Amino acid sequence: MARHEIDLALHALGLGASSELAHSVARAALARHGDLSLGLERLRPLSRLVAAEVELDLDMPTCKLSAVEDPSELEAALRALGPWKKGPFRLLPPAQPALVIDAEWRSDLKWQRVLELGVEFAGKRVLDVGTGNGYFLFRLQGAGALLAVGLEPGLRSVLQFLALSPLFPARGRALWPLRLEELPSDSERYDLVMSMGVLYHQRDPLEHLRRLRDLVVPGGELVLETLTVPGTESLGIAPGERYAGMRNVYVIPSQRTLLSWLKEADFDQVELGRSVVTTSLEQRRTAWAPGPSLEDVLAAGAGPPDDPARPTREGHPRPMRVALSAVRRPRP
Repeated sequence: MARHEIDLALHALGLGASSELAHSVARAALARHGDLSLGLERLRPLSRLVAAEVELDLDMPTCKLSAVEDPSELEAALRALGPWKKGPFRLLPPAQPALVIDAEWRSDLKWQRVLELGVEFAGKRVLDVGTGNGYFLFRLQGAGALLAVGLEPGLRSVLQFLALSPLFPARGRALWPLRLEELPSDSERYDLVMSMGVLYHQRDPLEHLRRLRDLVVPGGELVLETLTVPGTESLGIAPGERYAGMRNVYVIPSQRTLLSWLKEADFDQVELGRSVVTTSLEQRRTAWAPGPSLEDVLAAGAGPPDDPARPTREGHPRPMRVALSAVRRPRP
């Protein structure tokens, strides 16, 4: 893969002003993807699009396009980057029906639960760990964040971000194609760090929380969204076993365990949101994400699809999510 391709991708990801060390780490991360060249080629049909008007502070971030020669080509190019896990997004070609990227997850519902915590984003520098295609980065900017930076190692999500960013142009947005533990040692700290749907994929969730803490300025804030289980006992997933069809799920804490982890990781002033059972309103198969999805990973013949008591196909409690905010303890 040509170095100039990687450098162009880094620039498009918003990393032009980063240190040389940071660039080297990000460059090496992109070079791991042998099919990056093919992915960048798929973006070419989108390069001629120009945003005439953009609204980011909507459940469905919307871009009004100045001109589109062939709306079917636009849709085909975007679909080729799928499946789309996070969304929705809406594009408005002139004198044409709206094109809605109807992702598997209604990420706007998760965003609403974060807003219910009373979190303020205006004027803050924010890091979103495991950002996917950047849906929350766009919403952060719509909410007035000064800087919105995402971490996302998955190539498909990186390519979707590269497709969307020119359609929703704004300063102060970047995506690092890295895992949390790959961040360079000279990384800055942020006023607020988000970890949305990442904790239960960690072999050592307490270490994950500590890494997040180290990226938050003292007195700054963590926004965490994760799976939990009812009761007081956490759910450990045996090696090689899945949870709701997902690989790499290791432990799903009870709320009591989660709060104890946060305290041990040096967070306090926890604001705990409402627990929500995942239903087909929030996660489902769509034409942009044909599956498998929630309905495919619940136990068969165990009640209506959205029955909160219906277990996963592995026999575990049904997915239940909670969002919270917590403050990093200031230094003495």
